[in-house]
Amino acid sequence: MESGAPCDSSQSLKKYLDNGTINATGICYEDKQYFLVQPAGSSTKGTFSAPVGLDMLNQGHWDGITRDTLITGSLRTYAANGNQNGGVINLKERNTLLDLFYGDITTPGFMRLPVCTSEQALQPWRGRKPKSNLYYPCAVSDKNK
Repeated sequence: MESGAPCDSSQSLKKYLDNGTINATGICYEDKQYFLVQPAGSSTKGTFSAPVGLDMLNQGHWDGITRDTLITGSLRTYAANGNQNGGVINLKERNTLLDLFYGDITTPGFMRLPVCTSEQALQPWRGRKPKSNLYYPCAVSDKNK
């Protein structure tokens, strides 16, 4: 989830995240705050939660796959796909092959978690879009950003 706030911002995110979730799920990437979160429970409270098992990733149990690599890789995929969700890895590109050969799992197309703002993620959670959408909860049209 893109917070819309710069990394050094004191902007309150309490509408979307509690302090524990902020600390457990957030990273700074290219001077913006991002969070690896999921909608859980009732949307009336409106705060997102850390995905189940995220704490295990951050303890190094998955050979270099962490919260940071999941977010960074997904953001790189999003950017390489024209700031839209989706996109696939381009195995015809030499740099992609080299990145993968050297173990860079953040290479565009490898990680493809959906990216959207907190407001965009709230819409389908509150029932305005189908939860079966491939990019749920980021199920808004990229044209409507």
